[in-house]
Amino acid sequence: MIGKQYRTVFEARRKSRLTAYVLWLLLGVAGAHRFYLRMKPSGFGMLSLACVTTAAFFARDWLGFTDEILIVSGATLLLLATWVLADVLRMPGFVQQYNDRLLRRLSDGREQWRSRRPKRNWRRP
Repeated sequence: MIGKQYRTVFEARRKSRLTAYVLWLLLGVAGAHRFYLRMKPSGFGMLSLACVTTAAFFARDWLGFTDEILIVSGATLLLLATWVLADVLRMPGFVQQYNDRLLRRLSDGREQWRSRRPKRNWRRP
């Protein structure tokens, strides 16, 4: 069981499904909902895939390889769209997993529940 002080910290730090869905709706292609849920590697993956798709789409006129670049940008766009749409169905599980991990860290005492870390004295005596 978790103590009262930890319950307050948990309520302050837990993630909301509504916020995750709003981020998905507004910036889902860039992986904002994954960054919000502390899924940084896959968030960077989505962000880089979105950047590659955008760069390939706009570079087709500069490089002159319109057909090949259009195929690459279309394939990456299809992959990104599939990934973003799959996240809609998986979002409640992502939020629940984050909140469970947070609760486990709080109950184990591994999560620092103070707002700031104590200052360290780096001077030697």
